[in-house]
Amino acid sequence: MALVAPLFDTLGAGQQPSGTNALISFAHPTMGAQANCLLVGLVGQNSAFTGTMKVGATTVPLLNSYPYLASSWLNWYGLMFPPGTFAGPQAISMQTSSASANYYTVNSIAYSGVTSISQLQAAASVAGTNPLSHTINGVVGLGQVLVEAMTFNAAAGGQAFSAFNGTQRWNAACIAGQSEPMLIGETTPGAATNNPVFSANMPAAYAWGAMAVQLNGSGFALPAAFNPGDVYSNAHVNAVAAALNTIVNNAAIGQVAVQEATTSGAYADLPTTTDFATVNVGSSGAVLVILSAVIVTGSGYQAICSFALSGANTIAAGAGQPLDAQSGSGNLVVGNSTVSLLRGLAPGLTTFKMKYATGGGTAYFSSRQIIVIPLP
Repeated sequence: MALVAPLFDTLGAGQQPSGTNALISFAHPTMGAQANCLLVGLVGQNSAFTGTMKVGATTVPLLNSYPYLASSWLNWYGLMFPPGTFAGPQAISMQTSSASANYYTVNSIAYSGVTSISQLQAAASVAGTNPLSHTINGVVGLGQVLVEAMTFNAAAGGQAFSAFNGTQRWNAACIAGQSEPMLIGETTPGAATNNPVFSANMPAAYAWGAMAVQLNGSGFALPAAFNPGDVYSNAHVNAVAAALNTIVNNAAIGQVAVQEATTSGAYADLPTTTDFATVNVGSSGAVLVILSAVIVTGSGYQAICSFALSGANTIAAGAGQPLDAQSGSGNLVVGNSTVSLLRGLAPGLTTFKMKYATGGGTAYFSSRQIIVIPLP
């Protein structure tokens, strides 16, 4: 069996603009014939900003926005598309809107062989450490690649990262009074790694932020060299192989370890919002969703965890079987999990996001995890 991980395709020209309502606009070179995923990493600093990232006229959805410092954000945007969708060089753009002058560092990177995007994990050090060290919780398998974006609060122009321990794709230095440094790189496909660590040196112990995106590939390619005239034809056996590959390789996971709380009676997010998974729903329209969490709730109260869908399918929180913890005459601490089979979904890229509510008092959730398995 062959092992197939996503492959780097092309890197954008990148840009470091600044100003109030600044326009981000730079070129991404012609992508390879098999490219099917585009990521855009962005560092924004000084004040809150909004805007729609685009490749040509197509929106590149925001995967996550991580406030690594006060008034400083690290964003990942991501888009999956059929190979050959974008012909020739492409314009990457975003018209930002901000109340005051902002400073941006941004670039795009494309990959081929991606079956799904999952698990964004972020970290920051406000006090500052050197080197930057970002541990990813979980196992990175043979058919997966982590793409990392990192930045730090530079003290002078020209300062940049060095000695990155992965495959470096872009390393932009600070421009004094205009933009912060930013590095984009990835893990090198190889043996499965438990809790991999990204690291890089800075000129000194500066405050920093980092966020990784996991790209999933077709980790196992079953053999397809069958002879005509067998009991099953080539087409039949290859169809079975394709279906098995879809189940094995397209599962996605999102998780958050830390305990966080809500007092909301309606479904809402918790502060850390990386508890989601994005998959391509297949032609069957069927998806398995597995939720798990450790739940703490007060005497006589109920705590609930469910999930919502967005993208090709939009369904409010409450879809599927929720996690439900109801305490009696004392505080309750329980580890819980549930499995839901959804049918009738529209094919296409869909994000499954965990949501939380309480029937009263304060509900606490930790070790949150969502696993989504699209069926062919």
